[in-house]
Amino acid sequence: AARESGDAVRLARAAHELKGVAANCACEAVSRAADRVESAARSRGVPAALADLEELLRSLAGAGPLLARAAGR
Repeated sequence: AARESGDAVRLARAAHELKGVAANCACEAVSRAADRVESAARSRGVPAALADLEELLRSLAGAGPLLARAAGR
């Protein structure tokens, strides 16, 4: 929703929360990508964060098995 609305503060907050969850689950690639999205959104706004957001989405897709193991599934 933050991406569509252009709300950089909301995007940065969501990326920050995801970064923490990913770090707790040892999903380092997701945590690093979320950190880049958070930084870009805070410093340059949503348009600048879109490339980093695409990388974050790819990292999330690849983290599925790791997240399932962390959830005990």
